Amino acid sequence: MIKIFSVHINLKINEQEEKYKQRQMIVEHLFGGIKRGWGINYFLLKGKFNVTAEMAVAFLTYNMIRATSVFGIKEKIRKLKEKEYIKESNDYVK
Repeated sequence: MIKIFSVHINLKINEQEEKYKQRQMIVEHLFGGIKRGWGINYFLLKGKFNVTAEMAVAFLTYNMIRATSVFGIKEKIRKLKEKEYIKESNDYVK
């Protein structure tokens, strides 16, 4: 039964080889970078909610580092201010 299932999966992958290659380039690159580059090989927390939160922090960090490397820190801060995610420093002084 397992061999039949394996053959079925291989046929499906062969039918959709282009989609599979695209997924490898887009999604698996992110997971591989976090896993190998940062050494996150297992979850520190237990439970679906906690694991989801842990991965959200890892992906947010990855995206912030990536944005910094692509745009540079000055451009990233400018874009965040433009979207009003960062207020001008004098807004906090009363």
